[in-house]
Amino acid sequence: ASGKKVVGLVPAQTKSKSAMRREKQKQKKEEEAARLVLEAKVKQEQQPAVDPAKRAKKLNKTLRQIEDLKSKDPASLNDDQRSKIAMEKEIRDELASLKL
Repeated sequence: ASGKKVVGLVPAQTKSKSAMRREKQKQKKEEEAARLVLEAKVKQEQQPAVDPAKRAKKLNKTLRQIEDLKSKDPASLNDDQRSKIAMEKEIRDELASLKL
């Protein structure tokens, strides 16, 4: 602060230590996010194609479960059961696309 030069000291930094630390953490988070996206893509490419017959069987089972849930009192259903009922149209569409 008095204007003296200290030997070996880097001249005034442009950013504070905490700003440098925040920047480094931000960069690390971005790299981690990019790595996770890349891993997800690789994993998706490595997954073998699902046998259409097996997928159709699973979808039919889910539709049976949805029909059972519809017969129950709506007030007694939990969130997962309600979301399953809400997915009925998508499941029917996927099943129709499998049977081509």
